[in-house]
Amino acid sequence: MGLDFWKAAQEALAKNDQKGYLANAKLAATAYSYFEDMVAAGKMQAKSLTGTLSILGKAYLALGEKAKAKTIFNQVVKADAASPDANAGLATLAQDDKNYKDAVTLWTTVESTAAESDNLWYEAKYNIAVIYAAQGNVPGACSKLAQTRAEHPTLGSPEMANQWNTLQRKICLDHKGQ
Repeated sequence: MGLDFWKAAQEALAKNDQKGYLANAKLAATAYSYFEDMVAAGKMQAKSLTGTLSILGKAYLALGEKAKAKTIFNQVVKADAASPDANAGLATLAQDDKNYKDAVTLWTTVESTAAESDNLWYEAKYNIAVIYAAQGNVPGACSKLAQTRAEHPTLGSPEMANQWNTLQRKICLDHKGQ
């Protein structure tokens, strides 16, 4: 049931329905908090719930509950250090806090562990470029964007391609020669 709520949240987000997104994220968090409680009580192991807990962490992120999200993502990483979802969650938190060193390290972990068919793989590459640009390394950001586009022209999904195009146009194409 929690997964259904999370999928509904993702569908609402894709339709720019923020109210529906938050309502369904809250339902997912409520449904999956049972598992969080069971892990905290020692009645279940985080290792067998990494996917469920990762979704819970994402739901907490959606709801702005960063401390809860960080706790959950850290539990998952402790149980499975290579978890792309949990590392992406921690990377997002670090990036939001402008802790770019940790964010790049975490996004690099996602980049090396997520399957190329997973949108997280593209999200990792995209966010590394965003961080490079924020740090003033525009050539590095543009190189990351251009190289990935050359190797994977579809960029995973239409939504990611739109984000990619906007960023690439903003930092690489519109500023050439300036």
